[in-house]
Amino acid sequence: MIRHLSTDEKVCQEAYYREKRLHDEANALGGARKEGFAEGREAERKAIAEKMRSQGLSEEQIKAILS
Repeated sequence: MIRHLSTDEKVCQEAYYREKRLHDEANALGGARKEGFAEGREAERKAIAEKMRSQGLSEEQIKAILS
């Protein structure tokens, strides 16, 4: 919006780079959040599989249940 209101090229350029930086930060955080969720899900699956092993289920049974 500032870029449209200002006729000063330097102000427009600074506004553009600030907006770009904010978008880049938001994208980076979103990617990190997705990666963290995926790691958490994998850790949970491993913990569940370990509990199943301790209950005497075979690897084939565990794979069938978790797939």
